[in-house]
Amino acid sequence: VYSMLHHLLGAEAFRDFLRQLGAETGGTVVTTEDVQRAAEAVSGKDLEWFFRQWVRNRVKLDYAVGHLDVTSRQDAQGRRLYVNKVDIHRLGKAVMPVEVTLITADGQVHIAHLTGEARTETVTWEGTGPVRDVQIDAERRLPDVQPLNNHAHVPYTIRPLSDFPRLDSLLLYPFVLLD
Repeated sequence: VYSMLHHLLGAEAFRDFLRQLGAETGGTVVTTEDVQRAAEAVSGKDLEWFFRQWVRNRVKLDYAVGHLDVTSRQDAQGRRLYVNKVDIHRLGKAVMPVEVTLITADGQVHIAHLTGEARTETVTWEGTGPVRDVQIDAERRLPDVQPLNNHAHVPYTIRPLSDFPRLDSLLLYPFVLLD
């Protein structure tokens, strides 16, 4: 819970939160209400939702990579651009902000910050390469109950040899080519 609170507040605000919590309680037993009050004071936000789901109710958090759609187009200068769209599903009942990392075949990295409030959110990003990897919570800060569905690696496409005019330079194995 403290790790998620650190992620939610940010490093500097979390340090202020710890100072304020220590000053308010003076070394006595710390209650959930003390922690919530100090976190809300430092952040300036109502964090009832956070403490209700993580401390009082203990709901499950589960995000999953859903459908991935990549389309290409040419811009005005004739460069090939790729419009990458990926659906991120919240399968569990817990609501938590989450980072989604898209990595393209040419090495570009795009990080999207989702609120996690919707059951499905679509991340759309246009870049010079098609998406190769999608990672939800790449640093594993959140207690996702099924982390295996937080990552998707786009596999190579297998195409028939007849699609290629220069077979000798592209042939990796008889009757199979990798894009």
